[in-house]
Amino acid sequence: MTVSVRMETQEAVFDLAQASMDAPLPEDARRYLAESVHLPVEGAVRTRAEAITQGRDTPAAKLRALYDWGLTHAQRRFDVAWCGLGDVPAMLAAGEFCGKCVDINSLLVALCRAAGLPARTMLGIRAAPSRFDSALGASGDVTQALHTRAEIYLGGLGWVPADPADALKLADPGVPETLRREVDAFLLGGAEANWIAYNHARDFRLEPPAAGGPLNLFTAPYVEAAGVPLGIEVGAQGYSIVSHLAGA
Repeated sequence: MTVSVRMETQEAVFDLAQASMDAPLPEDARRYLAESVHLPVEGAVRTRAEAITQGRDTPAAKLRALYDWGLTHAQRRFDVAWCGLGDVPAMLAAGEFCGKCVDINSLLVALCRAAGLPARTMLGIRAAPSRFDSALGASGDVTQALHTRAEIYLGGLGWVPADPADALKLADPGVPETLRREVDAFLLGGAEANWIAYNHARDFRLEPPAAGGPLNLFTAPYVEAAGVPLGIEVGAQGYSIVSHLAGA
């Protein structure tokens, strides 16, 4: 079976200085303050979030402090399968803030929620090249180009993207310092138009319920036959995603 979808993307650039600390929090954003199995907000997460944001009196200042902390203390691990699991309790228990995009950006989301900032992990896929570096984009066969961003709600701005995981992807010694600084600054409030969002579902139940219980992530079709998951996912035989740019 082949499914074709035409998508239009747009670059996002937010000026955090324009955020309002007095804007009321919409009711539909409040649920992104709650905890889940992989995204806790109490205990060690709250203690760390409060320490990082101490002395910051605006939501934008708190977000910047948490983002900068992630750039300093988190690390990418290339031996982690695919995008990682985003298991924040396991990361805290191990004392190792490392992994791939789901891991690093889930850590930011959990810290933001613990600091009182509505936040969510946005699951998606790269579908076009990056103007910064080839590692931040993809084209053609993008089956393995899954990527997760974080989004944080700031009054007066709405949902603001943040992506310390991609910023850390350019932390290798061979990357020019000027480029790293440019990407670090851009990915707090900015997002290139080379990525397509799937959903922001985490630790959720399908209806009817999946045989294995709640799903941590939802990045591929979920199918069961006689109560047994068929395992349609990245790497499965016959499953592929191809991106064609308009006019290319």
